[in-house]
Amino acid sequence: MKPNRLFFLLTLFVFSNVQAADKFERDNVYVGGGIGFNSVGKGGDSIGFQFLAGYDLEFPLADGVNSLVEVGYMDSGSFDNGGKATGFWGTGLATYRINKEILALGRIGLDIGDDSGLMLGFGADYKLDKLKSVRGEIVKRDSIDSIQFNFTYKLN
Repeated sequence: MKPNRLFFLLTLFVFSNVQAADKFERDNVYVGGGIGFNSVGKGGDSIGFQFLAGYDLEFPLADGVNSLVEVGYMDSGSFDNGGKATGFWGTGLATYRINKEILALGRIGLDIGDDSGLMLGFGADYKLDKLKSVRGEIVKRDSIDSIQFNFTYKLN
């Protein structure tokens, strides 16, 4: 199956299940964006950006581990060799509360675009207040490795 078709089907499956849940909670929706410091082997480095939207499923994966889904768009910026990558992605996230303000997070999903393939990441989320947080993550794609810093805002 082509990666674009797989991404479309995965996104459709995730969001149809969110809508089909007993109740859709607008408070569980969040949006965000930030910058990424990207590296692509001998192609060099770049600074890019990403936008994201997510939904807290409120479905425990294990004791203390929560599940979320995210979709987003990334632009790597121009690498030293003149190359650039853009694309959409969809991932599932698992979070684990370390204390009142800090969550550890891990992600797995698909990146569709110039660097199509598996996307993995891990990092931490720091709650600034009930609605806002900042994140730091290391994200690995097929060709691009990123250190990302994002700001997220929960809709209310």
